Amino acid sequence: MDERCIDPKIGILLHAYELGVLNDDDVARFEIHLLKCRHCFEEVISFANESAVLHSDKKVKRVVGREFRENSWRRLWQSLWPDKPVIFRPALQILIVLLLAIPIWYLHYRAVEKQVRPFQTLSLLPMRSGAPHDYRLSSGEDLLLKFVFENAVPGNKYHLLITDKAGKEFYQEDEFDRFDKYGVGQLLISNESLKPGIYHLIIEDPGDTSYLNRQEYYISVLP
Repeated sequence: MDERCIDPKIGILLHAYELGVLNDDDVARFEIHLLKCRHCFEEVISFANESAVLHSDKKVKRVVGREFRENSWRRLWQSLWPDKPVIFRPALQILIVLLLAIPIWYLHYRAVEKQVRPFQTLSLLPMRSGAPHDYRLSSGEDLLLKFVFENAVPGNKYHLLITDKAGKEFYQEDEFDRFDKYGVGQLLISNESLKPGIYHLIIEDPGDTSYLNRQEYYISVLP
């Protein structure tokens, strides 16, 4: 059969197909093969009557099915571990690749994990009451402040100052320029640097310190 079958690797399923012991995937694969291989097609036709008789014999199906499964595992093992020098055996090559790839992947994952920290976004909006915006230290997340400065122009530099309740400077940046076209600025503050209390954020245009070019916010940092 192997000399006449166009694909012996699939043609070897012939008798298992005739006895009905193939799974659905192998049945579909073999029937596609039948459309191309005249030899296997004729074999199936010629064996149709005998196949019908054997289908009713559970013992035959059980024995043939077991033999087919054992041969399948044997063929798989031979494909992974053929009679070649050890270094050229596919199973060993796959193992070597995995042994090399897993440590590299793990180191990369740990590096990314250290770089990317979770953060909590606090959007500061101008309010007449001046009520503080709340943030909880217990979240363990860094604080991403988003605040509006209506007169901000992207690319221009502004003076930003954050003080604590006692008026002591907590953060200062004289050339703050991280505003988008909508006048929304962003500032990331680490969780470890904050303490419970009220913080006062002031953003102003250094070229015009009038009240109209100044925006203030209050941030309440809770335990």
